Amino acid sequence: MREQFRRGVISTHLWLVRKLHGEVPVRLSYWLSLRSFVSTIFRKPDPLLLSSSLLQVFGKSLAIPALQQLLWDDVLGGWALRTCWLSIGYHFNVS
Repeated sequence: MREQFRRGVISTHLWLVRKLHGEVPVRLSYWLSLRSFVSTIFRKPDPLLLSSSLLQVFGKSLAIPALQQLLWDDVLGGWALRTCWLSIGYHFNVS
């Protein structure tokens, strides 16, 4: 029950952030502050992390036939931060 509530809170928050910011990146300091706040309520190592199964789909679910055929068995929706991007951001003091 508590985990379902946490997922609902995080999902709703992400929806609101998308509505307010659209495609504009949100500052890292915002996410760190949010994670700190949420971790006081939900005792988890990473309380903002939703189950990967909620965020990922297979290419076969795409509406564009050419992409669907090309990406049929590929998992879509996962993401990762590469070390080089973090290093570049730190080097140029981008936030």
